[in-house]
Amino acid sequence: MKLKFDKEPIFAELWDACLYNLLYDSEKYVDEILRLLDDKEIIKKSKIIDVSAGTGFPALELIEKGYDVDCMDAMDDEIEVFTEKAKKKGLKIKCKKLTWLEIPKHYKKEDYNLVFCRGNSFIYAAGGWNKSQGVDKKKSLEIYEKTLKIFYDLLEEGGIL
Repeated sequence: MKLKFDKEPIFAELWDACLYNLLYDSEKYVDEILRLLDDKEIIKKSKIIDVSAGTGFPALELIEKGYDVDCMDAMDDEIEVFTEKAKKKGLKIKCKKLTWLEIPKHYKKEDYNLVFCRGNSFIYAAGGWNKSQGVDKKKSLEIYEKTLKIFYDLLEEGGIL
């Protein structure tokens, strides 16, 4: 499959095209998520936070289906594409610009039934998304532990990560 663009895409537009056209059968993927939510008793009234919302897949699809999803991401270009897509879909949802370590300043503890971090996004807790960087094993492990604690603190008792 050859992807076509009207202009040279920014990274987030290229990533979004890959998500929908190369990496996933988006409808099937969303259906699998819906079955998982059902299995875990996450209903439309449950509070969900997508901590790596990126360009909006699959959070926007879940919101269209009536789920209560808060969204955040740390990358400006991802949020730009998210915002454009939400507007085209007629959704009044904003994606907050935050790093995971900033979550405690912006969200209440024990407020969510589900913390959603799709794919392999967690590996970037110590940095490195879309840029090269060295790895300090000790520092990276500390950041991973701190990030997981932050995610855990968002969950109400019995919540799911």
